Amino acid sequence: MIPAQLRRERILNLVRDREFVRVADLSAMFGLSEVTIRSDLDYLADQGSVQRVHGGAVVRDPTPHKERPFEESLGASAEEKAAIGRYAASLISPGETVILDVGTTTAAVARALVTRPALVLADAPTGALDTTNSARIVELLQQLVADRRQTVILITHDPSVAAAAGRVVSMRDGRIERVEAS
Repeated sequence: MIPAQLRRERILNLVRDREFVRVADLSAMFGLSEVTIRSDLDYLADQGSVQRVHGGAVVRDPTPHKERPFEESLGASAEEKAAIGRYAASLISPGETVILDVGTTTAAVARALVTRPALVLADAPTGALDTTNSARIVELLQQLVADRRQTVILITHDPSVAAAAGRVVSMRDGRIERVEAS
């Protein structure tokens, strides 16, 4: 029988050569129980020589990857990440469920998604504005409909603003008086 220390050195050399070893293979190779081999692999893992994985062990990365903090990564390639976020968000249809992982690029996807509500409710958005700014607001809302295919509900008392809508629903005393397509 091989002394434990020598056996562990041989196991470590095998892990380094093959990058992965299985408990069952080592058990057959050394003629020992899988319990003994697991114990050897646990010992090597405790020493930092290998990394235990289900069913065996792999080479431990001698230079562990140190991830930059989220805040530090946030600024790196921000424009590219924003573009990726907008593109990814464009692939998602209303009503779909999306699960995002952690990261600065996925944060860009989330930022792009939150700018896309399914319904925009604009309650008298032009009420206190002059004619020029009122027209700008109406143009922005029309752009939402055209570019993003969003539904906009615009509440107004101004007939010129209402005329810009695709459909006008006129109400009085809580009842619909008429519906007109523009």
